[in-house]
Amino acid sequence: MVAENESCDGAEISCCKETKEDFVVCDHYKYTRVEYETFKEKCERHNGSVKASEMELVCVCLRDEQFGEFCEKTADLCSERKWCLNGGTCRNYRGNYRCHCTNGFSGMNCTDGNY
Repeated sequence: MVAENESCDGAEISCCKETKEDFVVCDHYKYTRVEYETFKEKCERHNGSVKASEMELVCVCLRDEQFGEFCEKTADLCSERKWCLNGGTCRNYRGNYRCHCTNGFSGMNCTDGNY
Protein backbone atom coordinates (compact mmCIF):
# COMPACT_ATOMS: atom_id res chain seq x y z
CA MET A 1 0.00 0.00 0.00
CA VAL A 2 1.23 3.48 -0.83
CA ALA A 3 1.68 5.82 2.10
CA GLU A 4 -0.77 8.67 2.29
CA ASN A 5 0.56 11.95 0.84
CA GLU A 6 4.13 10.72 0.55
CA SER A 7 5.23 13.88 -1.31
CA CYS A 8 3.74 14.31 -4.83
CA ASP A 9 4.15 18.08 -4.55
CA GLY A 10 0.88 19.90 -5.00
CA ALA A 11 -0.89 16.89 -6.48
CA GLU A 12 -4.08 16.84 -4.43
CA ILE A 13 -4.16 13.07 -4.14
CA SER A 14 -5.22 11.14 -1.06
CA CYS A 15 -2.56 8.44 -1.44
CA CYS A 16 0.42 9.16 -3.62
CA LYS A 17 4.05 8.09 -3.84
CA GLU A 18 6.64 9.93 -5.86
CA THR A 19 9.71 8.31 -7.42
CA LYS A 20 12.35 9.92 -9.61
CA GLU A 21 10.39 9.24 -12.81
CA ASP A 22 6.85 8.43 -11.73
CA PHE A 23 3.92 9.20 -9.50
CA VAL A 24 2.02 6.16 -8.20
CA VAL A 25 -1.51 6.88 -7.02
CA CYS A 26 -3.16 4.52 -4.54
CA ASP A 27 -1.33 1.48 -5.97
CA HIS A 28 -3.72 1.51 -8.94
CA TYR A 29 -2.71 4.29 -11.29
CA LYS A 30 0.79 5.21 -12.42
CA TYR A 31 1.80 8.07 -14.67
CA THR A 32 5.15 9.61 -15.51
CA ARG A 33 6.29 12.95 -14.24
CA VAL A 34 6.17 14.20 -17.85
CA GLU A 35 2.55 13.05 -18.25
CA TYR A 36 1.58 14.76 -15.00
CA GLU A 37 3.41 18.01 -15.81
CA THR A 38 1.97 18.11 -19.35
CA PHE A 39 -1.56 17.54 -18.05
CA LYS A 40 -1.08 20.15 -15.32
CA GLU A 41 0.24 22.74 -17.78
CA LYS A 42 -2.71 22.26 -20.16
CA CYS A 43 -5.16 22.48 -17.27
CA GLU A 44 -3.61 25.52 -15.61
CA ARG A 45 -3.28 27.32 -18.96
CA HIS A 46 -7.06 27.82 -18.76
CA ASN A 47 -7.16 28.47 -14.99
CA GLY A 48 -8.15 24.89 -14.14
CA SER A 49 -7.05 22.90 -11.11
CA VAL A 50 -5.69 19.33 -11.33
CA LYS A 51 -7.33 16.67 -9.19
CA ALA A 52 -6.36 13.01 -9.23
CA SER A 53 -8.43 10.03 -8.28
CA GLU A 54 -7.35 6.43 -7.99
CA MET A 55 -7.92 6.00 -11.73
CA GLU A 56 -7.40 9.31 -13.55
CA LEU A 57 -6.28 12.90 -13.65
CA VAL A 58 -9.08 15.47 -13.96
CA CYS A 59 -8.94 19.17 -14.75
CA VAL A 60 -11.54 20.97 -12.62
CA CYS A 61 -12.76 24.23 -14.15
CA LEU A 62 -12.78 27.09 -11.66
CA ARG A 63 -14.84 29.54 -13.73
CA ASP A 64 -18.52 28.79 -14.29
CA GLU A 65 -18.46 29.51 -18.04
CA GLN A 66 -15.58 27.09 -18.70
CA PHE A 67 -15.80 23.41 -19.64
CA GLY A 68 -13.93 20.79 -21.67
CA GLU A 69 -11.17 18.34 -20.79
CA PHE A 70 -8.74 21.17 -19.97
CA CYS A 71 -11.31 23.95 -19.37
CA GLU A 72 -10.39 25.18 -22.85
CA LYS A 73 -13.97 25.90 -23.92
CA THR A 74 -16.15 28.77 -22.81
CA ALA A 75 -19.84 29.46 -23.20
CA ASP A 76 -21.59 32.65 -22.21
CA LEU A 77 -25.16 31.57 -22.76
CA CYS A 78 -26.52 34.19 -20.38
CA SER A 79 -25.53 37.02 -22.71
CA GLU A 80 -27.08 35.32 -25.77
CA ARG A 81 -30.69 35.66 -24.67
CA LYS A 82 -32.90 36.16 -21.63
CA TRP A 83 -33.30 32.62 -20.33
CA CYS A 84 -34.48 33.40 -16.79
CA LEU A 85 -37.90 35.01 -16.47
CA ASN A 86 -39.78 36.70 -13.63
CA GLY A 87 -36.70 38.47 -12.25
CA GLY A 88 -34.49 35.36 -12.21
CA THR A 89 -30.72 35.73 -12.53
CA CYS A 90 -28.80 33.76 -15.15
CA ARG A 91 -25.41 32.16 -14.32
CA ASN A 92 -23.19 30.34 -16.81
CA TYR A 93 -22.40 26.83 -15.65
CA ARG A 94 -20.08 24.35 -17.41
CA GLY A 95 -21.23 25.01 -20.94
CA ASN A 96 -24.83 25.54 -19.93
CA TYR A 97 -26.75 27.98 -17.74
CA ARG A 98 -28.64 27.95 -14.46
CA CYS A 99 -31.34 30.29 -13.29
CA HIS A 100 -31.51 31.55 -9.72
CA CYS A 101 -35.17 32.36 -9.30
CA THR A 102 -36.73 35.08 -7.17
CA ASN A 103 -39.11 34.14 -4.36
CA GLY A 104 -42.34 32.71 -5.68
CA PHE A 105 -40.85 31.17 -8.84
CA SER A 106 -38.99 27.96 -9.67
CA GLY A 107 -38.15 25.71 -12.60
CA MET A 108 -35.35 25.74 -15.13
CA ASN A 109 -36.30 29.21 -16.42
CA CYS A 110 -38.21 30.49 -13.37
CA THR A 111 -41.55 30.04 -15.10
CA ASP A 112 -43.26 27.90 -12.46
CA GLY A 113 -45.18 29.97 -9.94
CA ASN A 114 -45.17 28.78 -6.33
CA TYR A 115 -48.58 29.93 -5.16
